[in-house]
Amino acid sequence: MLVVPVAGVLAVLPLLVAGFPERLVMVVPVLVMALFFGWLPHNDVAYDSTAFWIHVASGVGGVADRLGRLVPIVLVSVPTLAIALSVTLTIMGDWSLLPSLIATVACLFLCGLGLSSIVSVSAPYAVSRPGDSPFQQPQRSSGHGAFGHATALLGALALSLPTLWFLYLEITRGGHATQTFWTGIVTGGGVLVIGLLLGSFIYSRRGERLMEFVETN
Repeated sequence: MLVVPVAGVLAVLPLLVAGFPERLVMVVPVLVMALFFGWLPHNDVAYDSTAFWIHVASGVGGVADRLGRLVPIVLVSVPTLAIALSVTLTIMGDWSLLPSLIATVACLFLCGLGLSSIVSVSAPYAVSRPGDSPFQQPQRSSGHGAFGHATALLGALALSLPTLWFLYLEITRGGHATQTFWTGIVTGGGVLVIGLLLGSFIYSRRGERLMEFVETN
């Protein structure tokens, strides 16, 4: 989570060197941050295996499990993104972009959360055990989510492309604030709801198999 803001800022440097317009480059950090914050819970079952085992054993419902796992990242991400948005618009000196940027950030973030809610129960992969070095490569091979992390990240980006396109038009030409706002809000909200419901269904169907996974990983 601490790396996410740094990654957002570092993304600016190659774009400036490549000669991209400054107004477009200025919005990149907050968009990158929103994308990665939404992607972070994509393997929460493996990272929080003890709590997951308790949820399954005690009969916690799928929606409750999926929603509960998003609360910590939301509590950290929303204030961070709000600050990043304010700094971005202050540097740009154009607060008329606020609705469009809010919608685009929300779209990337919510799409990431929705897809992560599915991927974390459908394709978890092995991680370092508590107490191990985070840079230690797990030697266990029972994980079956080799492409899950990429699917969540690239999927969130792909689903947000229409909103990103309208944001581009709003920044470069103007007159597309309404389209950007509603496209972003509807897309992000829809993907989040679908992701929670589908993730809940998979959780209910694969609870025992997932318990076996977390016990061995």
